Amino acid sequence: MDANGEPLSKNALKKLKKAEEAAKKKAAKEAEKAAKAAAAGGDKKPAKQAEEDLDPQAYFANRQAHFKGVEASGQEVYPHKFQTDCQLCEFVAKYKDTVEDGARIETEEVSVAGRIHFKRQQGKLIFLDLVSDGAKVQIMSDSKTYEDAEAWESVTSLIRRGDVIGIRGFPGKSKRGELSIFPRKIDILSPCYHMIPKNGVKSIETRFRQRYLDLILHPQIRSVFEVRAQVINYVRRFLDERNFLEVETPMMNMVHGGATARPFKTHHNELDIDMYMRVAPELYLKMLIIGGLDRVYEIGRQFRNEGMDQTHNPEFTTCEFYQAYADYHDLMEMTESMISGMVKDITGGYKITYSNPDGDVEIDFTPPFKRVSMMDGLAEEIEKKHGFKVDFPDPNGPEAKDFLLELYQKLGVEPKPPCTVARLIDQLVGDYLEENCTHPTFICDHPEVMSPLAKYHRSRPGLTERFELFVNKRELCNAYTELNNPWTQRERFTQQAAQGSEGDDEAMVKDEDFCVAMEYGLPPTGGWGMGIDRLTMFLTNKDSIREVLLFPAMKPLNHKPSAAASPAPSAPAAALTSTAAAFPACPPVACDAWLPGLNLGSETGLGALATLLQGQNFIGGASPCKADAEVFDAIAVLPFEAKNFYPQVKHWVGTVGLFLPFVRNTWPTPQGPITVPSPAASKPAAKPAAKPAAKPAAKPAKEDEEDDEMDL
Repeated sequence: MDANGEPLSKNALKKLKKAEEAAKKKAAKEAEKAAKAAAAGGDKKPAKQAEEDLDPQAYFANRQAHFKGVEASGQEVYPHKFQTDCQLCEFVAKYKDTVEDGARIETEEVSVAGRIHFKRQQGKLIFLDLVSDGAKVQIMSDSKTYEDAEAWESVTSLIRRGDVIGIRGFPGKSKRGELSIFPRKIDILSPCYHMIPKNGVKSIETRFRQRYLDLILHPQIRSVFEVRAQVINYVRRFLDERNFLEVETPMMNMVHGGATARPFKTHHNELDIDMYMRVAPELYLKMLIIGGLDRVYEIGRQFRNEGMDQTHNPEFTTCEFYQAYADYHDLMEMTESMISGMVKDITGGYKITYSNPDGDVEIDFTPPFKRVSMMDGLAEEIEKKHGFKVDFPDPNGPEAKDFLLELYQKLGVEPKPPCTVARLIDQLVGDYLEENCTHPTFICDHPEVMSPLAKYHRSRPGLTERFELFVNKRELCNAYTELNNPWTQRERFTQQAAQGSEGDDEAMVKDEDFCVAMEYGLPPTGGWGMGIDRLTMFLTNKDSIREVLLFPAMKPLNHKPSAAASPAPSAPAAALTSTAAAFPACPPVACDAWLPGLNLGSETGLGALATLLQGQNFIGGASPCKADAEVFDAIAVLPFEAKNFYPQVKHWVGTVGLFLPFVRNTWPTPQGPITVPSPAASKPAAKPAAKPAAKPAAKPAKEDEEDDEMDL
């Protein structure tokens, strides 16, 4: 009877009988399956499910055991080569529009390779997602199309997500229209022993430490580095079209010149000298201009032993170019042309959207870019925000520092040490000018004290012809009309040495070889530098420089900083302290012509020299004299540890050592007498004698003397 009480038809009875028989067969299979499971150990899970539930270490051990067994059977686990016909991207381009849904082209065989991103099984059909070089293709495999059914069972039971495989088979499409390969042969080329996370990697630390895993699981990351490559290629093409010559200069230097930054220090064993990883290639590139290469550029790595944050990494990439017979006005026009053209070429327009922590902002790279004179703009912004006018004195004059410190008090701003004139101005610029630079803005005409390698401004005394390009409050480019007067350059280096003695470990040190090269004649020249990493950040909408570096600097796991890596706060300037645990044994050393009665090979004698040098760069005061040259030569026999015992002596040795011997021989006799401190008063101060300051030091000691020091 049916639902209405009527007799069933013959067809309905047949269907009902078939359904009952099918149900009985299914029940019998389930019972048989349950019996086998019970015999094997109760409610054991299916193999696939059990493997997914394994601990990652157990999974690793199982895979290792599997492939040890494969090797023991004489099979090759890591074949030397797999011959491919094409890349996956080429396969997709060739067949995506030429194959009909549900069809196979069995007259053509292709050979491709890649990594398995996904594996699933539907009955006797196995689906794999094969990924390589940014392209993905589905693999549909069953024993019918495979060359050997037993071999198919063996290989499909072994392959897992993450394995690198090679496939030979027919191109085609599934019934749903997905481009696929139907394999006749699958080779495991390199097994993945680790369990690949199904949902990607959430931890940023893991992503950066294991960038290979990040790229495997997040194919979109690849696009960031494709944009980075486009940036570099565009810069190279832009300069090549303007007849610039690409060059390479040393990455290890005896003097860390070319930029105001703290360097990494290393030691050259064969030459037995300390060297520095370059902070900038500038000085070498200008030497090439002197040598007659009128247009040169270099794209390469720089190294600065400074802080790490969202926009700073100790190892980074820049482009620097130098053009003879150009000035900073020419370079501004080139910068506008290069940057705006690049943005349009890569993104399709001049405007981009960038995500700041406080919301999205539109950045317009349409030329021309805004221009702001540094000191004028600073005075204007201070008046706008605080209601009073500021008439800045000559930044290079003796009253500049006191004026700035008083200004900080009026503004209610705490200056960050070291309180050099350059740092004080730079902090104000960061607070008042850079904050307004959302769209590309040139901040121009820096004071000489901030720009030791830039040429003086032709119409504004005390300033230089320099600009920095800021985008979204971040520096992107730095350029200037190059200083080409060797005598003025030496004076600027001396000013930088004075900043170093005030505790500025980023002050530039003197490069006498460069000064000598300038004496041969550096033509009027414009020099320019840009950070590749920061520009890539803007064009890929990344807020961290680590996102645009394939392998950013990372602190080692379970890292414990050593005592040397955690310096104590700086001692008061008046306190004379040693830097070594014990003064080494030294031969007697005397220089009675200038320091009579002192044994410079003793702790007491060097302490007297340290006291004499306290608060000044040289023995005679602000400028070097014959006394510096002769005392320097006298203590050359002392061991490295002795000359490093007192910071004042250490810094002085590093500064004097930058001058070549024939230059030191020309230094004048000191005009006034040199007052030799009492040896008894020159001993290192005991720790309890140093009375704590009212406020804790805002900046830890950075061992800036060590960075400036030459091993003699």
